Amino acid sequence: MGYKLVDVARFIEKNHSRDYSSPKRIVDEIKKAEMTQLYEDAKFANYEFNTFLNHLAETTGLVDFKNKNFLDGTMCHIRSYFWGKLKYVTHMSFAESISVFCEAVEEGSGIRYRVSIDIDEDNASNDEMLRHSDLISMKLDKGLVYLVNNRAAKDLKNFGTDTQKVRKYISDGTYKKAQVSYLIDIDNDTTDEMVVAEIEKAVNMLIKYYNHVIGIK
Repeated sequence: MGYKLVDVARFIEKNHSRDYSSPKRIVDEIKKAEMTQLYEDAKFANYEFNTFLNHLAETTGLVDFKNKNFLDGTMCHIRSYFWGKLKYVTHMSFAESISVFCEAVEEGSGIRYRVSIDIDEDNASNDEMLRHSDLISMKLDKGLVYLVNNRAAKDLKNFGTDTQKVRKYISDGTYKKAQVSYLIDIDNDTTDEMVVAEIEKAVNMLIKYYNHVIGIK
């Protein structure tokens, strides 16, 4: 089965954070048609993304947690990124996950998929946050980088493979968490098959880091 992941990325690139209103509430016919098309495009992109997450779960033995709403928390804007989480069924209550994102990098500077060892800090205990930070003690495999942030995905900073700098900023509180990540930039030559293969590769690479933060030896 083919997954239209490049189309998903192009949708996010074009429409992330865009204003949205329900077509049912709009009187102006031109605006109604515009929002109807946006709704259909968003529904399609979200479906394709979540269908691929199902595939990842089936092929890795993990369980997928999807955000099925293409709107953000205000319910008035298209999400700035799509994301889903992968966890072991035996560790569903843990805050850590392998997370898959489709996100705009910065305004006007591109679109990418990102696969990261992430933690839901809002629901994580202090012990879980400390355990997650222990990611920094692991050697990075080739192709992986550190991303650090406090809360919002848009605040992510890429520190490459600079373990010392990441350790310093986490320990002094400048940033709250580090994510070991695999980045897949989307350009005009990218195909769906390439994206699928890269995301599958990334998940397989990150399994050992996920095992580490949840305490599986």
